[in-house]
Amino acid sequence: MHSMSFDWTTDIGEFFFKGLRINNACRLAILCGVLAIVSLIYEGIKVHTAHVRARTAREQIHAVSCAPSETANLLATDQSSPKGVFSDKFRRLFKEATCFLFHTSIGYALMLSVMFL
Repeated sequence: MHSMSFDWTTDIGEFFFKGLRINNACRLAILCGVLAIVSLIYEGIKVHTAHVRARTAREQIHAVSCAPSETANLLATDQSSPKGVFSDKFRRLFKEATCFLFHTSIGYALMLSVMFL
């Protein structure tokens, strides 16, 4: 059981998982390094998601602003791309939801680790 005050020790006991025992300065330094790397991954996912959303917004604005001519609609039937079970929009939304789930899970794990330390 941890006390509510600072005790300035390197022995924090088991951390997150049974068997992951932090009881010396070397293990604590490694743990801090791993948590720093995980937080960089967390921020990287956030930046990647922002870039993907910005690119999607630019593509939607470009598609609306460049109205095709009447003949372009007749000639633009693309039959070379196979229609699968899932549409491109569904795949994009599924990737975005998976990225959000992964990002949120990492965020909660980091929050719990900081609260535990």
